[in-house]
Amino acid sequence: MRIAVVGATGPTGRLVLERLLAHGHDVVAYVRRPDALSPAERLTIKGGELSNRAAFAAAIDGCDAIISTLGSRSWSERAFMATHLPYVTDAMFDAGVPRLVLMSALGAGPLPPRTRGVARIIFTIMSRFIFADRTRSEAELSRRGINWCGVYPGFLNDKPAASKIDVLPIAELTNARNGSVSRANVADVLVELAEDLQSNGKRLAVGPAGALS
Repeated sequence: MRIAVVGATGPTGRLVLERLLAHGHDVVAYVRRPDALSPAERLTIKGGELSNRAAFAAAIDGCDAIISTLGSRSWSERAFMATHLPYVTDAMFDAGVPRLVLMSALGAGPLPPRTRGVARIIFTIMSRFIFADRTRSEAELSRRGINWCGVYPGFLNDKPAASKIDVLPIAELTNARNGSVSRANVADVLVELAEDLQSNGKRLAVGPAGALS
């Protein structure tokens, strides 16, 4: 497959690149700073701004999917995804890329329908306030008819991949306990969804073993 990555110079995006290449895919990294990535076989590095719609679309033309690990590193930036995610979807439309795999955050998006009590209150606060920008942006994806799937990790850490993690559809989630999950594990799930041609609509919560139920 030919898969594009945005957010490729970030800590999770770099791991996604490594895994895609290890799986034998052709990869396009569209980045602001091409010199931040090392050349590799089957890796095409394209420099440009997300807001440059023509350049972005040209870079991802012919790709089977795009993986986004975009995210703000500042809690004070309340409209990062609302600003940047439309750049991704506009370029997708122009280039004819059919699928988007999005790294989100546990607590963003619609409320897990099976949560009750304290868990539902916590998810409500996270969805409507802490991750309101992501929640609104993901609702817009669905409104526009984008073929997308999402990965919803808890807190991220930079440890090596754990041998066992919890991966649970958001629709089946009843509770989530404290804990952090390795970026390496999250990268694995993102790549698996990109490789799965039937992943449209899947929303997967990801956490350390024993954290999700």
